[in-house]
Amino acid sequence: MGLWQGEGQGPGPALPAAMLAAARRPFRSWRRAAVTGWHQARGRLVVLDRHPYDALLPPAPPHVALKRLFFTLLARTVPAPSVVLILDVPAEIAAFRRPDEDPGALATLRSEYLSLARRLPRAVVLDADRSPEALRAAAIDRIWQAVLDAETRR
Repeated sequence: MGLWQGEGQGPGPALPAAMLAAARRPFRSWRRAAVTGWHQARGRLVVLDRHPYDALLPPAPPHVALKRLFFTLLARTVPAPSVVLILDVPAEIAAFRRPDEDPGALATLRSEYLSLARRLPRAVVLDADRSPEALRAAAIDRIWQAVLDAETRR
């Protein structure tokens, strides 16, 4: 459900194409939220790889104030998920796993996601510096806990 899939490859788009992509983002989010709600209404568990909460991360220049306003709108116009899992991995391990990326930028991104987790009421930070099997088990456990919590509230 993320906002930027398919973007960011190659050189930046021309201004008209970038503006068109930005104008489409809210509609893509709303459509995806509607599909999610449709499945939930049928009693299905829906797991999203991303949520528009990514838009609450600090925007990059230029036009930071305008981007912050637009991105806040994007992040807040779809229903909040029952639980948000933030996978936390130390920057040095992330740099080892993604050698093409700047270690400093990875450290900054980690810090931004941890800050975002503190602002989101349903966020849970999971230590991602473990085996994929252990991380998957922790994520599944937390998802089912959210399902049980929702059922208890009903």
